Amino acid sequence: MELVNDQQQQQKHFHVLVVDDSVIDRKLLERLLRDSSCKATFLDSGDKALKYLGLQDDELENLSSTSSESLQEN
Repeated sequence: MELVNDQQQQQKHFHVLVVDDSVIDRKLLERLLRDSSCKATFLDSGDKALKYLGLQDDELENLSSTSSESLQEN
């Protein structure tokens, strides 16, 4: 019995980020995930998803320029 309760508590900690530009697909996934015990957030663009995750455009540019610099050094 304790194992089942532990699994149910762990499942509640899942958070699903659904990103799709199609309203129909987002609604379908919302219906499919509604009965699950996980939390779901639905967004319609990758830019909004990056902002939601706390990644700003400036940070992404810094990451890509750093990667380019290290590739050039190698």
